[in-house]
Amino acid sequence: MINIVATGINKNDKTKLEITIYISKPYWTIQGEEAACDVKISPLYENISPIHGIVPFQALKLAIDLLDNLIGTISNKYDLTYH
Repeated sequence: MINIVATGINKNDKTKLEITIYISKPYWTIQGEEAACDVKISPLYENISPIHGIVPFQALKLAIDLLDNLIGTISNKYDLTYH
């Protein structure tokens, strides 16, 4: 699993929030038929179901796309600095 840590400063009240972005290595859920990646952004999005694809590369791409969208949503409220 890859962990990326970021600090967010709220654009309105300047409070600080530390987030950790997690993404797992793709794994087969059904060998040769379906793969998945686990993702979460702690503490904001911790209960995301595994992201599935037909092959591991597709599962990874879809997981990255989801994280990108969620980080975009977070950055509407927070200025993020990655460590």
